[in-house]
Amino acid sequence: ARAIVTRLQDWGWSLTDVTRIVGDINSAGKMGAGMKVNEVLGDALAAAAGLRARTITITAPDKGKGSVELGSKLVNAAFMRGTLKVHRGCVGLITSLKNYAPGPKGEDLKHPLDALRYISQPVLHAWSMTLPSISRLRVR
Repeated sequence: ARAIVTRLQDWGWSLTDVTRIVGDINSAGKMGAGMKVNEVLGDALAAAAGLRARTITITAPDKGKGSVELGSKLVNAAFMRGTLKVHRGCVGLITSLKNYAPGPKGEDLKHPLDALRYISQPVLHAWSMTLPSISRLRVR
């Protein structure tokens, strides 16, 4: 959580400038005492940013049937149109975009791609229903 808050500060942002945080779906296990991992991370982010607990909401991604295929199509279309750009500092994401292939060898490369889909899919889906030629999304 401290690393996330520090990175935001490096960009001149605070946690309150972030309008959407998406986390994966699972429990926090033994550490979380029945809490979901998103609740644990939200509380840790709030503490690291000097905010009170439960002020940060982390939503779960859409993992319904066909969501991976739809998200991949939306991301690919946005790259093709030039409406989605990845900052050169996102080395892990760039590596995954260039090298991912389905299967056991690609498992580690899959996580940054999942994160890109989770955060961009609702925005890209909304843009696909409007005027995508004037919209831009930058991933940092």
